Amino acid sequence: MKTVKETVWNGQQIVEPGIYAGVPIETYHHDVDLLDSFGISSSGIRQVDDRPSAYWVHSPYNPERIERDATEALNFGKAAHHLLLGESGFAQHFAVRPASIAGKPWQGNRTECKDWMADQAKAGRTVILPSQIDDIRRMRDSLAAHPIVQAGALNGRIERSMFAKFDDIWMKARPDVIPNDGGDFVDLKTAASVDDDSLSKTIFSSGYHVQGAVVRMVWRELGLPFGSFVLAFLEKSAPYEVRFFEVRAQDLDLGERQARAALQTVKECRKQGVWPGYDGFHPSVLNIDIPQWARTRTETTLAAKEAA
Repeated sequence: MKTVKETVWNGQQIVEPGIYAGVPIETYHHDVDLLDSFGISSSGIRQVDDRPSAYWVHSPYNPERIERDATEALNFGKAAHHLLLGESGFAQHFAVRPASIAGKPWQGNRTECKDWMADQAKAGRTVILPSQIDDIRRMRDSLAAHPIVQAGALNGRIERSMFAKFDDIWMKARPDVIPNDGGDFVDLKTAASVDDDSLSKTIFSSGYHVQGAVVRMVWRELGLPFGSFVLAFLEKSAPYEVRFFEVRAQDLDLGERQARAALQTVKECRKQGVWPGYDGFHPSVLNIDIPQWARTRTETTLAAKEAA
């Protein structure tokens, strides 16, 4: 079994493909000088697959980009991944919002509360709610007790970044855990519902099969044998159930087709200097129909009125 080696990032621009330790997540996502040419992650690929403008509006390469607003759900997910994977420096990156300040219950419009929030933002900390940290701790306990985890499913290296070049574009991936050997990946996801039907829809709607495909593409491009891509879904509320699902090879194949098509779109966007929406590079006036169910219901109603 081939052992996966890695390079400790020295803070300089990356010019060689490989697996790198020590790249801060903010640098990975937002520093356009990290790589010696254009790079895109699986999340960017998924946005381009939807429509290029969805990627470009927030892209770090866009000088007129719109910064994303943090949401409670996004903050929850970031904090959950940090604690669940045992990453270091939680207090450095996150702050739990106090229930009260200066002897009074928290109220967002109070000056003291605004000042506290401003202090956290200045320090670069993400604020999470007390109820959220309680949920995350219960999720962590449920994950740790799962027999698949106890068997070593999450053994490996965290906070690692992978980079490989496809023509003139870097593709990058940052799996939750990179296996110490072999090519079996497990990625953690939080979910409101963990029944089969909900998760099947989530995998497609969130493009997790594309994410897995990008991991597979980069891994193979580095000359390493890929095994599987497994999603570990953690229920965000009681009873905090944990379920593991391997993404089928045929769905990873579909995701890779989407990823490669998105790469070609990126090349064309960069060539033309245009990142279009749903109508593509050559928009025109289109026809659109009302939903068939609405047409049927309206025609039935009209027929009844006309027969009266």
